[in-house]
This record gives sequence, structure tokens and C-alpha cells, in this order.
Amino acid sequence: MCHFEERISSMYPGGYHPLRFIPFVLDAISNARKIDFNQNHYFPGTMQSKVYLLAEAIIEVVGINSFNNFLEKTLPKLIEMNSKKKKK
Repeated sequence: MCHFEERISSMYPGGYHPLRFIPFVLDAISNARKIDFNQNHYFPGTMQSKVYLLAEAIIEVVGINSFNNFLEKTLPKLIEMNSKKKKK
């Protein structure tokens, strides 16, 4: 487990799992865009990332309604299935 996963596991009940972070993608995009002081430049600045551009592109292709539908209907089922796998 990497340092990030260890840190999150200690902060989040039930430990780290990427499925639990999907609902925060839109907030993460917004936050990353706010701190990207040179959005027209290809490379990110120090302590910045351009990954939000990938997330935006995925949501654009999928569509915001489909993404929200995934969050409301599919994601809870995936989390439940994952929880059952861990208990076995």
C-alpha cells in the first residue's frame, strides 16, 4: 500500500478504496482548476496537476446526467459488492 492509501485508511472508516472517492470527482475538478494558475500551459506548476482535465474530458464524453446516474444507482451497488468480497 502506498503512503497515500495508508494515510487515507487511517482517516476514513473502512479504509481506502477508490470507489469511495468517485462522488468527489466534480469537487476535485473544481478545486484543481482553481489552483491551476496557468491553465493554458501544457505542464502543471509546482504542487499542481492537470489530471482534472482528464476527469473533465471523461465526464464530457459520458455526459453529466449519465455520471450522476452512475453515482446514484450503480456506485452504491459496486461499493456493496466490494464490501461483500472483503468479508469473504
